[in-house]
Amino acid sequence: MKQIYDITRGMFSTEPYPGDPVPALDTLQTIPDAGYRLSALRCCCHAGTHIDAPSHYIEGGAGIAEIPLQTFCGPCAVWKGQPLPGRGQLRDWVQEGISILLLQGEIPTSFAKAAVEEGIVFLGTDAPSIGREPEEEAVHRILLQAGIPVLENADLDGVPAGEYRLAAFPLKLEGAEAAPVRAVLWIE
Repeated sequence: MKQIYDITRGMFSTEPYPGDPVPALDTLQTIPDAGYRLSALRCCCHAGTHIDAPSHYIEGGAGIAEIPLQTFCGPCAVWKGQPLPGRGQLRDWVQEGISILLLQGEIPTSFAKAAVEEGIVFLGTDAPSIGREPEEEAVHRILLQAGIPVLENADLDGVPAGEYRLAAFPLKLEGAEAAPVRAVLWIE
């Protein structure tokens, strides 16, 4: 690997989504007292850099542990700035074998529909939510209904636009609608 980018935000240094609990690491045992350290993590499944599964908005949708792992890794395009890529660019990437896309900022419903129609299988953003108000819920529903998981709160600072390989595996939280991830991009 020539270059690797950790695009994961710190769990405790990232502002939680409004209304979500603040993540905390509680010390249960210390080395001076017990001879070992033991901690407990308290957080929302949507804390830090995380992936939303279809069950986040879709009744009966797949939970985070049910999504095939190959969904979360592979060729990826990073797009920075506006305007968002058009249908032709999305189609070209998918034809080239790139079906994972990371973007800066939130997206409108029109872009979510285009991503579904053009064959994107995993979509992410550096924003706390993939959709902008007042379309936030609609964007989630469009993508998640199509079975497209959503990576949110990625750290794309210092990552140039371009083509990469992505690995962003969620914790295997059975029954959960989302999970934190450690996400990385690299160029081979």
